[in-house]
Amino acid sequence: MKRLFVSMFLSFLLSGFLPVSASGDTIGVNFTGRLGSFDIPLSLHVEFGESSSGVAGVNGNDVWNDLITYHDQGVAGTIGPWRVFGSEGGSAAVTVRSQGTWSKSTKGTRIVPNENPSGDMMDGWICAGTSRPVTVNVSELSGQFSSYDVYAYVGGTDPNKQASVTLNGSTRVAYTTRIFDGDFKQATGLGTYAADYVLFPGLAGDSFTLVVDGPGSGLHGLEIVGVPEPPSLVLLAISTTGLVVYWRRRRAA
Repeated sequence: MKRLFVSMFLSFLLSGFLPVSASGDTIGVNFTGRLGSFDIPLSLHVEFGESSSGVAGVNGNDVWNDLITYHDQGVAGTIGPWRVFGSEGGSAAVTVRSQGTWSKSTKGTRIVPNENPSGDMMDGWICAGTSRPVTVNVSELSGQFSSYDVYAYVGGTDPNKQASVTLNGSTRVAYTTRIFDGDFKQATGLGTYAADYVLFPGLAGDSFTLVVDGPGSGLHGLEIVGVPEPPSLVLLAISTTGLVVYWRRRRAA
């Protein structure tokens, strides 16, 4: 009778009548660039509504915070913090230090059409220079994210530049810059892979710091994607299943 009850409960849970997961919050950050003139920002907004044609990035996110950076902001010190917001109402603080800013529309090569959301997000960037990497700190996360994944969208002035992204001073991923063609390619490990983004999964804690290093490289955007926690009902099901296994073994003995 106990086995029958547990089987019926699990079937009911997994059939969709009870929730088994919850969507996580996503904070998208788009670093805009500048036109040829130092004093004219190029603000390419990447949020075009909730339709499938209005999403950008690997995760199909349609909520982005445009951080308007131009001139050679960051050379003299850190700029920010900016307050950025997520798709489900979460928020964080972002500060930046860089060599300066550029955009594919004025320096570099853009082959993705205008008003393509991912192309616009990958247009402007904050850039690294010799002995002056890009440093981005994101804080005030622990109140809304128990764990999260970080996507760093990387690029630069020209293709074939050697660069790397380091998380919290320890985890380092190397890559080679490329011309963004509309399809995102991930960098993994320490090889010289031509890539558009680096993924750091399963992070926890109130803050993290990213450093993008390599002359001519840069950072186009960031996504902080919350990892959903399993609901208590799923934990109950797992616990109950364990009791059933134990009960059956005792009976068999």
